[in-house]
Amino acid sequence: MYGIWIYRKQSEDIEAITDNIGKLRNIPCSTCTIYTDLPDSRIAWHAMKKEIEGSHGYLYLTSLQAAGDTPGEAARELIWLSRQNFLTKIMDCPSTLAAADHTANAAALLGITDALNLFPDRTAFGQAHTGKGGRPRIHYPDNWEDLFAEWTAGNITASYFMKSCGLKKGTFYHLIQEYKTSLEIFREIQNIPQK
Repeated sequence: MYGIWIYRKQSEDIEAITDNIGKLRNIPCSTCTIYTDLPDSRIAWHAMKKEIEGSHGYLYLTSLQAAGDTPGEAARELIWLSRQNFLTKIMDCPSTLAAADHTANAAALLGITDALNLFPDRTAFGQAHTGKGGRPRIHYPDNWEDLFAEWTAGNITASYFMKSCGLKKGTFYHLIQEYKTSLEIFREIQNIPQK
């Protein structure tokens, strides 16, 4: 049996994906799971990756930007996706929609990855890095989830958490609030019954 997974950012519509899935009616699917993240969050993305690794089926992304906040991050995720046993379909990348087998799908993903690697990693999608404007967005450090779990369990102090992440107090508490909101939304989505 195959699974179908859909990943989107909260602001992105999934109508085009559901139309595309309608074309797969002859394929026996055991599950259809939708993962949704806040625009600046990756919690559902990481949970989805854990679930789908080693699975067979179809992963639909509402956009290339859903794969990562920067071209460099999206490129790293597309490399990971190209090594999986499922077909990844990205709604704004026609080459992935046309790929009918794993070899063609992996080639399409790696071709997109090559194009993404032409941009600097710190440049956000759709924005030129001009050096002007506000402060750059602070992203969660790689060890954030482990430290957050330790902190909420009372095993480490907030001060230790901040030092381990290299964050100032205001930034730290801003990220904590944002992360808690993302976790609440993710838990609500997980409790939606499957059809």
